[in-house]
Amino acid sequence: MCTRPMALACLVLFGCSTTVPVTIQAPDRYEIDDMSLTRIGARALDEAGSPIEDVDVYVSGVSDPTVLKVGHNSELQCQSWGLATVTLEAPPARKDVVVACRLVQELRAAPQKLVTVLESDATGTPVPRDLGGFQFQAIGMDGKAIKDAPIELTVSAGGVITTTDEGMIRAVQPGRATIHGLIASHTATLAVEVGLLVTTRKATLVKDGAHLGIPVEPGRYKVALGSDVEVRITARGGTCAEHADGTALDPICVFDSAGTVRVENPGMMGVGDDAHVTLRLVLIP
Repeated sequence: MCTRPMALACLVLFGCSTTVPVTIQAPDRYEIDDMSLTRIGARALDEAGSPIEDVDVYVSGVSDPTVLKVGHNSELQCQSWGLATVTLEAPPARKDVVVACRLVQELRAAPQKLVTVLESDATGTPVPRDLGGFQFQAIGMDGKAIKDAPIELTVSAGGVITTTDEGMIRAVQPGRATIHGLIASHTATLAVEVGLLVTTRKATLVKDGAHLGIPVEPGRYKVALGSDVEVRITARGGTCAEHADGTALDPICVFDSAGTVRVENPGMMGVGDDAHVTLRLVLIP
């Protein structure tokens, strides 16, 4: 068998096949995900398209040796992330194959958790919202981010988030979900928490000794409050995380049944200050 035939010399010196290769059967693109030695499966074909068993196909050149190294017996070894064109030969047949070296050290997701809030339309139906403010980043063997790495993103089942036809990831209903990233053999995940805006109040007056009550259904609620005087948040029919009176509060309140979130102005027996409260109440998973 001739491993690197020079057509005439092979015939005269080694007694190789007299069948002349017409084409080479090999993939147009070949992907390698690690630094192990590998060979492209290729066969020389005759005019009828049948394999020529005693003619080997060898690598005669590579376009970028900094990306892909060719060793003995036409073995290939990736050196870095990138593309390189390999030329296969079984004279006089020749074929170019694009080799994708996908050397990734790790895949990172940032942030670790993404929180977004949906608003409701006039019928109370959540309005879908495209997600942004996150990224998946492939890190090369040199510890640097790989620019324009083709990371495949998928979303968990459950209908909380979906992927649009344009490739955007969209939150469609309250709940928890996960975005999965994949490149080569590396994966990463990003947790997503989607809340639903219940109400907002801006500069709402809560008089000295009085309270503001907001009816809620069973569930967990995040309260974000700002006030010009110290107030407290309580729950009728539920519980709120313990906190001191203050002008900036953000407790979570939990209700097993319908109840009321209350903003209380403790007052000073009618001689205290009225509070002007700005509040945002969100139903959270």
